[in-house]
Amino acid sequence: MSIGYVASIGYFVWVPLIFWMYVFRKTKHGWHSAIVLAVAIVMAMGLVELLKVGFNLPRPYQPLNAPVVPHVTPKSETPSPINPGVPSGHTTTAFATATVILGRYRNWGYLFLGIAIGTGISMVHLGLHFPSDVIAGAFLGTLCGTFALSLAKHREDF
Repeated sequence: MSIGYVASIGYFVWVPLIFWMYVFRKTKHGWHSAIVLAVAIVMAMGLVELLKVGFNLPRPYQPLNAPVVPHVTPKSETPSPINPGVPSGHTTTAFATATVILGRYRNWGYLFLGIAIGTGISMVHLGLHFPSDVIAGAFLGTLCGTFALSLAKHREDF
């Protein structure tokens, strides 16, 4: 499996996962988990865009004379991203998802945590982000997932 596929796995997993958790729920817990996951992902995506604009830091290949050449897909027909690098959006979404799944379904959570870590590593390996971008994304995603879980816990207490 190419590392490029690991980097983009989130776009093919997170949204269908929310749909599956909502439609095929067997208990109200599945419905709540779908909502919590959706809230975490939307919050993470919004914060990523705000922070990218706020920090406006370059990606590894954007400075002049950068030695890094990005490898976006196995077929290099896709242009390299031109938006700022901090934080990594893929990593943020992956860690937000992993945090929610880990908080709701412990056994599945470890699988998703592995996918999140693989996503972050692949972003650096592909030359799309600096390690600090990925660390910031992991922190932000974990924060968003934890916040969404705490909102759900607070709501369930009433």
